[in-house]
Amino acid sequence: MAGFYIISPLITGQEYLQGITQNKGSFSFGVLFQLVNNAAVITIGILFFVVLKKYSEKMAITILSTRLLV
Repeated sequence: MAGFYIISPLITGQEYLQGITQNKGSFSFGVLFQLVNNAAVITIGILFFVVLKKYSEKMAITILSTRLLV
């Protein structure tokens, strides 16, 4: 979420390519936040899968797949 709020002002409007090139550091920081967030979401899904597999494999696969899609 933090990465989205950093990047969104830079990519809105007609001259968004100039906004990105003028604010390269802020854009890179926002992209890095997004990548870290995505890795955390996938890791949480994998950890849930390991725990829930003991109780219901169908539920574990469902949660893992939804976390990968989000």
